Amino acid sequence: MPTLSSLPIDVASKVLRCLNADDLLMMRPSRLPRNFAHAFQTKAVWRCKHLAITCSRDVKRFMALVQQTKHCQRLSFAHSRISQDELKAVALLAVAVESLNADSSADLDDVTMAAILQKHGQHLKHLNLSNCQYLTNYTMVQVAQKCPNLHTLIISNCSFSPAALEALTESESLVRHLKVLDVSKCYLMDNAAILPLSKLVNLQRLSLRSLEWINSLAIPCIIENYTSLHELDIRNCEDFTKSGIDGMKSHLPGHVNVLENAKLIDDTPDSIRIYLMAIINSTTLVD
Repeated sequence: MPTLSSLPIDVASKVLRCLNADDLLMMRPSRLPRNFAHAFQTKAVWRCKHLAITCSRDVKRFMALVQQTKHCQRLSFAHSRISQDELKAVALLAVAVESLNADSSADLDDVTMAAILQKHGQHLKHLNLSNCQYLTNYTMVQVAQKCPNLHTLIISNCSFSPAALEALTESESLVRHLKVLDVSKCYLMDNAAILPLSKLVNLQRLSLRSLEWINSLAIPCIIENYTSLHELDIRNCEDFTKSGIDGMKSHLPGHVNVLENAKLIDDTPDSIRIYLMAIINSTTLVD
């Protein structure tokens, strides 16, 4: 019966590729059989791994095995408690990152983000900047200029102004490749602000969730030229009514899934009265 140490290196590599990044980081290569220790060093083992950096201990583990971990193509700093210097050091040591999740990286600023995009922009396909309140429109200009192959962009609950969306649509390559866009909870966006989205004709999923100042009149102007759209999220958009959404759906192909939870049937006084009475009654029941 063959032993682990007798397996070919390419087989050992396939075994290690079945493990996640945390499992690999727990290993000590010096204690592995020679064939596994050699496979451990190869780029192929690490390339497909998702590496989450949330604290200084994770940074130390990354640095201890930097020759291997730098080849991880999916990095996450989501909800991290690391310093700007640590975040930047990890990101800039990494090679050819394709997916970057910076959700709720509270201290992430334009300067650090520009450096990351300069290093990885050509490779990035998925970028999540949700809840990064220190980022300004400058970052969106950098995304447009440095990320021609971006497939997914999530900027939920950020303070980007309408100019940020305008900047995105000025990149022909980005317009061609972008398939998923989430601008939910971006409180500066209104009907006029989201009009540049009409240029993103290849979008498959668009989230406008919880945008307070948009309504169903603007949506057809945005999506009338969309040919690939599969999902439109307009939940918690308070100005939408059931009748308005029905009218909007008439402009959409039948296969588009519209996620909505409109409370008002229409804008008539009776509809508003029924809606307000429902709120009062539900409050009374809770009390």
